[in-house]
Amino acid sequence: MRSLRSRNFEAAAEAIALLALGGDKDALWVLANNPADSPISDPYFRFCAALCIRSILFNFDSAILWHKLAADGFIADACIQLAEIYWHPTDSHTSTRIESDYGMALTYLLKAVAILDLGHGRGGTFSDSVYKTKVRRANVCLQISECFAYGIGANVNEKKALEWLEKGWYSVTEAKSSAFLSSMIFGEQKGKDEKVCAWELGVWYATGKPPAEPRGLERELVQVAAGNKTRAYRFPIDEVKGQTWMARSL
Repeated sequence: MRSLRSRNFEAAAEAIALLALGGDKDALWVLANNPADSPISDPYFRFCAALCIRSILFNFDSAILWHKLAADGFIADACIQLAEIYWHPTDSHTSTRIESDYGMALTYLLKAVAILDLGHGRGGTFSDSVYKTKVRRANVCLQISECFAYGIGANVNEKKALEWLEKGWYSVTEAKSSAFLSSMIFGEQKGKDEKVCAWELGVWYATGKPPAEPRGLERELVQVAAGNKTRAYRFPIDEVKGQTWMARSL
């Protein structure tokens, strides 16, 4: 459950944006085009403000600045928003365009996982707003893996693709050895995203290459990023590991 303060920030950002839309000078000051000029500097408020600046005020460029400062304040949700923007830079509400930057999108995905692994966004003491993140770590790991698998924002790298799938399967704190032991004793209690990571690992080991269709990224994104290039994979097939990971995905 989100903290009361976090919910207040979400409601406040929307209310201020609606006032700014009507020309209220104080509201326009709070939601300044440059977030550094705003009197409110809480990272989670900046994230909420960025969403409203884009969806209500239709100021695409300003929203990006607010998201960036929120990301610098350890808000993983802002990192995910920035990745989406750099994948799909055209704003549907305005004619504003920025260049697609798949490398920058990957950078923010990596930053999101780093923020989560530091403990931010779990309602702890790291953030003044004590917000609860909506970002699913395993899903971000899956997306990072597919960036390396299909060459989106980076060169194709089979080793890194598999490393990130395993990071998505294993939690932050559990060691692989203890995870394997506990899975044999108690059974593996994994969510949907973790199981998708296991399924993709199974495909890699069974076929020597990633699935034909991505499960974490949009198919259209992969097609556009890859173009007409034919990927050459040199990953060794291991049928035993493939079966093991496929079983874990069930």
